[in-house]
Amino acid sequence: MRNNQLINLLFGMFYIVFTTLIFTTIYSGTAEAEPKVFRWRAQHFLPSQMEGYKEFAKWCDKVKKASDGRLIIKPFPPGAAVPGAEQWEAVGKGVIEMGLSYGAYWVGKTPMAGFSVGVPFTLRDLPDQYVLFQQLGLEDLVRANYAKQNIYFLRHLPCLDTVMTSKRSITSVADLKGLKVRATGLIGEMLAEAGATVAYFPGPEIYGALEKGIVDAAVYGPLATQYELGFHEVTKYIAMPPMASEGDEVIINMEAWNKLPADLQMILQLSAAEHGERLAAIYRHESEIALEKFAQKGVKVSIMPESERLKLTALGWKVVEKYAAKDPDFAKGSEILKNYLKLTGKIK
Repeated sequence: MRNNQLINLLFGMFYIVFTTLIFTTIYSGTAEAEPKVFRWRAQHFLPSQMEGYKEFAKWCDKVKKASDGRLIIKPFPPGAAVPGAEQWEAVGKGVIEMGLSYGAYWVGKTPMAGFSVGVPFTLRDLPDQYVLFQQLGLEDLVRANYAKQNIYFLRHLPCLDTVMTSKRSITSVADLKGLKVRATGLIGEMLAEAGATVAYFPGPEIYGALEKGIVDAAVYGPLATQYELGFHEVTKYIAMPPMASEGDEVIINMEAWNKLPADLQMILQLSAAEHGERLAAIYRHESEIALEKFAQKGVKVSIMPESERLKLTALGWKVVEKYAAKDPDFAKGSEILKNYLKLTGKIK
């Protein structure tokens, strides 16, 4: 009898220990199975009232839904998270995880950023940019250089034609001499080669600079953006054709990128491409409407003939060659661009 009681007691103890282990294992497995949520801060370079920023906020919402809430990106307009001029350093240091950026701002950090927006008066349409970046290897060169500063170059977003608005008609290279222009990146350097005096300041400050005569002209993205900022009130001419066919870019802190699982990285890659396509459609349509609005306000279009545009292309290549002489990767990028332009008959 005692033996049976002892056996039953041991069996009961074993059952308690066994079931405890099972429940502990199940509970631990459930806890481990809870998906990790990544919370990022991302700053745009455009003010919150701009269509580009509004579309960016929608993209952040789409990423949250596509990831089932595992990647939550909170958007900020310039200066709301970090000063706009410090976006590059903030992303590199992880102060913010992501930036919707414009490479022309960062040519001083790495010359390859110039290719992220485009060499002026070379590419003439958005499909050219897709070929260069996605098929001919320019994206990999830019990505490798950004990585040196702890930044992952997610994607180039071909989306806009960059236009100059001015207080006076611009139809030749000679008209640029002595012109005070707000510009940046390789476009700014090309204009300086043409004899213009070039200065840079953030978008929200351009209207005041034009109004006060600090500058005579401004290069600032597509016409839609310029109309939204009121440039039609302080300029008289739109210089055509566009200075360049350009794009925005998405930059991410390298550690933040590497911490993401592969499926979330893929969501960002694919959704960024869709975001770029939407931006291109929006900017193109809005700029066509803006052109009509500029005309209704009395702003005229000054057209630079092809012969003069080719002179500016030559000045643009002078800038490119300056950087290529100092940076081997920039030289590789310029060779990719030059070969493509020759292949497509845009240069001889």
